[in-house]
Amino acid sequence: MPNRESLLDDVARLGVWDGLSPGRLKPLFESAELVTLAKGDLLFEQFHPASRCYLLMSGSATQSMSSATRTEKVQLESIDWPCAALGWSGFLPPGRYGATTEVREETTLLAWSHDDLLSLFYADPQLGIRFLNLVLDSVVRQLGVLREQRVGTAAATLEPPEVEPLDERRPVVGRADSCLSRSAFFAPFDDDVVEELASAAKLESWQPGERIARQGEALDGIVLLARGRCNLFFERADGDQQRLVPFRRLHNRIAIVAGVPDREGFVAEASVYAESHCWTYRVPATAIAAFRDRDPETGRALQQRMLARLAGLIGSLRAVRDPTEAEPEVALVAGIVANSQARIPVTSDLYKVPHLLSHRLTIGNAFATLEKVAETGRYHERILASRSIDAIANLAAEDAFYRQVIEACEAVVSADDSLTARQIRDDCDAAVARAFDELDCRIVGEERLPDDGGNIFILNHLG
Repeated sequence: MPNRESLLDDVARLGVWDGLSPGRLKPLFESAELVTLAKGDLLFEQFHPASRCYLLMSGSATQSMSSATRTEKVQLESIDWPCAALGWSGFLPPGRYGATTEVREETTLLAWSHDDLLSLFYADPQLGIRFLNLVLDSVVRQLGVLREQRVGTAAATLEPPEVEPLDERRPVVGRADSCLSRSAFFAPFDDDVVEELASAAKLESWQPGERIARQGEALDGIVLLARGRCNLFFERADGDQQRLVPFRRLHNRIAIVAGVPDREGFVAEASVYAESHCWTYRVPATAIAAFRDRDPETGRALQQRMLARLAGLIGSLRAVRDPTEAEPEVALVAGIVANSQARIPVTSDLYKVPHLLSHRLTIGNAFATLEKVAETGRYHERILASRSIDAIANLAAEDAFYRQVIEACEAVVSADDSLTARQIRDDCDAAVARAFDELDCRIVGEERLPDDGGNIFILNHLG
């Protein structure tokens, strides 16, 4: 059985400490505790205060969490690689364990009190950045394990979309500082921080169907969607063909679409394709690194923000849409909330959303609640609300379409007696056009229409 000193020597040889003098590592290593557990022992339990952070040195552990109804435990991924971080949710408010962790075999870990780490990082922010880099490496690997599981069990795959000619009417995009400050990731930072990063950001334009980023490829920084709709896919090789597994859809929402930490900078966690014409801002890795090195305390906050983003991605991967369920959107949002309930207040309005989605008359209230939380909630609440909106964007479009059709009916039955039949038809046509504007539909085959005008009938059956 390896002793504490030999394990610390293994940690000291990791490349994450390059350029840091051994003396600065001494306080960190002095506060480390050796923990040995037998098969079946419980390391920590979901929802309990996250008092300690662990590095797995040998052995393996499995994670599980409560279901959306908390009636059963859902088995999650196994973790078995050296220096895997466990209990890292303690770095994120409100400081509770996000999953129950049980060891599968005799396991050796190094443990630190989160309170001790907080004191060490306050005294030496650069040390905090390096330790968080070690944690981020592990969490990115955990994300990769979940991604492989999702790809391996996916029933439906798609071919990559074809690039379409760019519409001449390009949407207007906001300035970089405005877009960064309106994103959930950068919004909490001071204005001078946002302005500095925005000044280095590069504006890029993408045609419908064009690939913005490819899974696993190096990125020059973080890619922020500023305008447009895009789809995120995981890639799977089926023979010589490239196939895509749907993951997320972003619909006109300012959010990061690609960029997770890598030893050399950043990589894309998924392949991103433009659905409509898209504008993106790319915040270069050099600008992020220069800012982080110059202001280590705020740089450490940036690392924690990235850790929170990874936690959100992991939560999205753990929540799977089941099309066989009677209400798959309800189950999906319930799963997203359940996977992150250790990081949101027990009084959060997000808990109301699955119940509001379960009835047609309150779907609008559900989206109003999500929009409110996305604007005014705590950081992780805003992330979850935005992710829920993106995950069920199809339901939002259906609900908006439904309401616009109802308004079209009301426009006809409540029309003023002084209006002519032609005027009523015009009002009805305009209302129906507004309804179809809510859907992501496109008109093709215009070249097949007859030269002479006539009547086109659209028959729509509403469920």
